[in-house]
Amino acid sequence: MERSSPRVEADSTLALNALARVAAESAATTIAVLWTLDDAGVHPRAFVGVDEAAACALLRGPMSEVSALEVSLPTESGVAGAICVFDRNPKRLYSAEHIAALTRVARAAGALLAEDAMGSGRYAVLREATAFAGVGVSVFSIGPNDATPLCEYVNDGSRARMGLTYAEFLRDTSAFYALGANAEALRRILDRARRADSAPFEAQLTAGNGTTYWTEISVRKLSHGDEQPLRYMVIAREITERKLAQEQGRLLAAAIEEQPAGVLIVDMHAEHRLRPPIIYANAGFCALTGYRLDEIRAGVYPVFFGDATDRDLVRDAADRVFAGEHVTVEVQLHRRDGTPFWAEVRAHALETHCAHAVMIINEIEERRAKDDWMRMLTEAIDQASDFVTIFDDGANEDGAPCLRYANRAFYEATQYEPEELIGRPYTAFYSARNDPVVLEAIRKSIDAQTTNYREVLVQRKDGSEFWIEFVGKPVLESNGRVARMSIGRDITLRRRAASQLSLLFSAFEQSPNRVILYEANEHDDLEIAYENEASSSHGHRRLLELWNDERPSARAVRRSLLAGERVHLVFAERGANGAPNVVDFVALSVRNASRLEAILTVDRMIGDTNVAEAHHSRLLELATLLHAFREARDPAMHLHVLRALLLSAFGAEIGVTTAPAPSGVQIDAAARHAAFGLGGRSYVVSWTGPLEERDLTGLRFCIEACIEHEHASRTSAS
Repeated sequence: MERSSPRVEADSTLALNALARVAAESAATTIAVLWTLDDAGVHPRAFVGVDEAAACALLRGPMSEVSALEVSLPTESGVAGAICVFDRNPKRLYSAEHIAALTRVARAAGALLAEDAMGSGRYAVLREATAFAGVGVSVFSIGPNDATPLCEYVNDGSRARMGLTYAEFLRDTSAFYALGANAEALRRILDRARRADSAPFEAQLTAGNGTTYWTEISVRKLSHGDEQPLRYMVIAREITERKLAQEQGRLLAAAIEEQPAGVLIVDMHAEHRLRPPIIYANAGFCALTGYRLDEIRAGVYPVFFGDATDRDLVRDAADRVFAGEHVTVEVQLHRRDGTPFWAEVRAHALETHCAHAVMIINEIEERRAKDDWMRMLTEAIDQASDFVTIFDDGANEDGAPCLRYANRAFYEATQYEPEELIGRPYTAFYSARNDPVVLEAIRKSIDAQTTNYREVLVQRKDGSEFWIEFVGKPVLESNGRVARMSIGRDITLRRRAASQLSLLFSAFEQSPNRVILYEANEHDDLEIAYENEASSSHGHRRLLELWNDERPSARAVRRSLLAGERVHLVFAERGANGAPNVVDFVALSVRNASRLEAILTVDRMIGDTNVAEAHHSRLLELATLLHAFREARDPAMHLHVLRALLLSAFGAEIGVTTAPAPSGVQIDAAARHAAFGLGGRSYVVSWTGPLEERDLTGLRFCIEACIEHEHASRTSAS
């Protein structure tokens, strides 16, 4: 084969090197070798190590482990040589895709060698070869007195990226090198050309249209020695996308490294799913676990798991990640010093075939403690006897807040199920018999987002009603919306007791008898808590005189009252006209478990003028004995108290009957008997003398009070 001139040979050798690089990259391997064949033997013409470190490692290893793929370089006169690529993975190397790509490179190299042998068409071949290689190629010369080089040749790849026409670039390159940092790139190119340094370097250039791009530049000196002008070739490959990817990778790596959460990248190909090899760990992981980066890089594997670690959960999560799922689990892990901590681990594969996976580890001890606290708080609220309800900020048609949550006590009291009330306005369970003024006040408080204290009548699912008192307050949520929380309780018994007390005190005020209620302090000293008009106008407090009297009879009265006993005295006093009056004095004491609380006294004038007041005295007797209902802890005692009360106030007696228990209290005035149920049994009350309507009202009131207190006692006990 005839040798070409040295200059043409240099040009074609540079092109062959470019083709060898393309061959290596097309085969996804690290090494490509191109050699020619003539009568004198085999001549290596191009050697490329795409990844220098990997290529050296491959060549240093046993050649028996290296596979080669060789394709001949065809020419019209026969085979001119061959191109060969090397790799350790024969399956990947011998794929149809790689063989086809290498065949195309071999055809281009054969054409180049054929024209090289003929010594002609060097630029045409160079243009075809470099276009195939996807690189920009240009040839320049510069004399000792030239400010900028003269372009002899530029291929389409370089011209198009520079943003200049052939005519513009071949005529004058000074305009291009005046843009941006292009002059600095020219300085580096000339420096390498003079030193015959073909090592690639990276530079950022500015195109004729003002855009910037990154390129990898290699310079090949074409002139010999100090021959002038200096002639050189520039091969440029645009690497803008690669540089952007590198910058993105740098920023991503910095972000991961500064991430407070622990980040691990592991090899999922390992057989042991519970100990996958760690490829990367950030500083956050080291801060979280106490391990050092140099330890992990040296092969120290963190001891994550302890006795309380759910290994089945971890193994299942690893299998799901390997299958391509995004997995989040909460698991107990251990630090380097052995202390356990709860962590949330989020993991997913980095590739579709799951060669590697990333794990993001966050400590959640504080969050779990808050969650546990919230669970206990929620359970306490749900088990509370008071009603706890939460309403939203008003989303129904009339703008009234709708129920979002209610605790168990509320549903039990109203007889509704949660699904029947959630999402409905608060007015859905209000009774229609509520005062419109109260309802309007509630609505204004909601609109003004103020605290509201009210008593309202609530209707159960079965239509019955009960009274509740509540306090409603606005609560600002984290999303900026305003919810409303209400806490209330059933006050039906309290309101009924208040009505009963009002009736009793009304009777007290209408009675001519002197009625006084004393309260006892911790030293058993008495203070007047209430006295009716008859007593205050008379001005004589007989019990106070007896309480401080040291005579034996007075001390006996005091001892009886301190013990909770009833005292009944009769004595004489001089009236306002000087005439003697006989006074009937009754004192009833109220005790708790440890001490005296109160004493009620009634002074009644005995004489013909007082016969008309006999009926009033029955109500007074009832008032004094009602305290016994409140003090009776055992429900069975209520019947005993009721028996004494009816006998004392109305001369009535109680008996048991086998008839079915009626609903409420049924009174037959003509037959002089009443029927009621108490504690699951039926009772009948009978009396002999006539009772007026006022007496019958008092008798009904007395029985109902006993029933209510007995029901309340049983409910409290359960």
